[in-house]
Amino acid sequence: CDACPTFPKIYEGMGPLMTAIQLMASVGTPSAEDMDSLLTALCPMLSVLECLDSNSVCSSVLATMGLGPSLDSLAGMKSQCATAGKPTSYATSYTFTSPTCSAADGL
Repeated sequence: CDACPTFPKIYEGMGPLMTAIQLMASVGTPSAEDMDSLLTALCPMLSVLECLDSNSVCSSVLATMGLGPSLDSLAGMKSQCATAGKPTSYATSYTFTSPTCSAADGL
């Protein structure tokens, strides 16, 4: 869908997402580490799903994926992602601050 240029990223993230879901299904109650893996894979997909949902040209893609009705829970999911400090967009820019080291650190 051309209206949502990051749409192909969903397919890249699908493998890690499915792995996280399968792991959680096999253990019953997910650990904090399992939830972190799930949110790491799922949260960036939210902006793509919102884009698809807001563009009539793309919304048929959601129906094909079986995601139409489940988009109602995006707001709750975004809140969970924000609480966990996970980005909700593939376009999120990351910054890296180099740690400062001193002789006292033994480096």
